Amino acid sequence: MAGNDPLQVPAIEPRDHLLKIAGYAAAAAFCAVSVSANLKYGLSLGKNPIDKATFATASVAADVFKVAAPLLALSLWSKRFHVLAIAGLTLWLGCIGWSMASAIGFVLSSRGEVIAERASEAATRHGWEAKVERTETQLTTLGRHRPVDVIRAELTAAPVPLHIWRRSRQCHDLTLDESRKACTPVLGLRKELAAAEAAERLEAQLVAGRTQLATVSVAGSVADPQASALAPLMGTDQATIRTVLAVLLAGLIEVGSALGFTLVSVATAHIPQPPSARRKVPGSPDVVSRQACARRPSATTMRERRVQTRHTDMVSNKRWACPNSCPLAGSKDMATLPAPRSVSGLQAHWSTTRATSSGAGMLDRWVESRLNADPTGSIPAREAYADFCRWARAANIESCTETRFGRDFTARIIQLGGVKVKGRDRAYYQGVVFKLPSMARIAAA
Repeated sequence: MAGNDPLQVPAIEPRDHLLKIAGYAAAAAFCAVSVSANLKYGLSLGKNPIDKATFATASVAADVFKVAAPLLALSLWSKRFHVLAIAGLTLWLGCIGWSMASAIGFVLSSRGEVIAERASEAATRHGWEAKVERTETQLTTLGRHRPVDVIRAELTAAPVPLHIWRRSRQCHDLTLDESRKACTPVLGLRKELAAAEAAERLEAQLVAGRTQLATVSVAGSVADPQASALAPLMGTDQATIRTVLAVLLAGLIEVGSALGFTLVSVATAHIPQPPSARRKVPGSPDVVSRQACARRPSATTMRERRVQTRHTDMVSNKRWACPNSCPLAGSKDMATLPAPRSVSGLQAHWSTTRATSSGAGMLDRWVESRLNADPTGSIPAREAYADFCRWARAANIESCTETRFGRDFTARIIQLGGVKVKGRDRAYYQGVVFKLPSMARIAAA
């Protein structure tokens, strides 16, 4: 019966729940990135603390408003405040423009700083590498030498006569042949000593260079590999590539933060539908008609089901058993109908369905003979079932149970463009009315 088949809210599937969580998480991440980037860029614009605070506050306010503005505009539009909604969207576009400009400035400045830092690190490392290589080459040219202390000791013990040593001023004045011959060993030792001292200095420089290379960060020869790789493919310079990439990244961040929550909210909005709408059988109306109350099981099964149904109905609710009669609720039981909703296109759909489903089943025959389409009309569910029972008895047809009727007629009226609504005390079929006067009026008469 319609009263035993209430409209229930379908449960949210785990997959939909996970998609909703993932969507909101991504939108929150975009918002966090946008706020942090624009805040940092706003702080870099001013020279004094007041200017910095002004730009930073404007950036944060624009970021917050651009997230909430689409939802506010949709709400205003649904409430028919169209002018305010358009004004809100205009302000939203302005906030997006400001945030977009701030994001582009942040990306370009940050990327420029990183590229300059990489270039400086690469230049520093290349300089140390060149110095180490040059020192190694010089050491190879000097060759191997004895220790400096050994050479100095041997130089001190050089056998040079004292008068020649004094006359030649410690073997520096070699104008005389006698002085040149006596100072020859001293000159050789001095040359070897100079080479040994130079080798020691180069070795110290080599050790210092290698130590510095171990502490300097490793940097490639290209400061911006991304722009360097894309520039030949795009046929432009690296500066243009950096600008395009900055605009692309800023646009992705701003659009994601501006529309992320709105898209997820609208896409995952829960719209309850009657359960019968989800169990709708595809195909022509005749397919559903053949699955209505007119399906007859075997005689034995029908008798067993009829006895069980009558017993259950008489125990639980004798008033609606309908074995011999289907009395309607009195006028005192009637409740105020809910405000009818317009169902556009119901009359045209109803006419087409009647033309194609004539004689297709007991439920369709009852609909054709007893009901008219009326987008503003409605019938209580129990009154519809009572009229169906009365019509079935008049046609000498075995009627189905109240639950079966409610389920099948709900599917039928949804196909016809109507809807089943649930009031505070009972359910109604909206979009149809009785052709004949209400059965409640007949009973009252």
